[in-house]
Amino acid sequence: MEASSKYNRDITGLDGVKTTVDVYRVLVAFDLTDPELQHAIKKLLCAGLRGKCDETQDIDEAILSLEKLKERKGQEGGTYNDRVPIIKNCLTCKRNDKSCPPECTLNSHWKKK
Repeated sequence: MEASSKYNRDITGLDGVKTTVDVYRVLVAFDLTDPELQHAIKKLLCAGLRGKCDETQDIDEAILSLEKLKERKGQEGGTYNDRVPIIKNCLTCKRNDKSCPPECTLNSHWKKK
């Protein structure tokens, strides 16, 4: 096992035994099967630590993944269909009135009434 992986963490179990786990084993241990939820949790557990983006961007991307999960669950007949808007503020331009400029890549993340 690669001890220096950014996804590995040393923990002490309830029985006092020390071990190393990674994000993926945590996801499996909690039986988390939704890919959007898995992605969001990985982003949050390692926010700003992977060297690819800063903590704020990881958090924004986790929120976006969770919003996508809500949207998909709603489309599949879940309980999220009547939530408007899906997100309170556009993650790109930070507006909260659905008036994102055309160059904003998140226009589609506002759910229409």
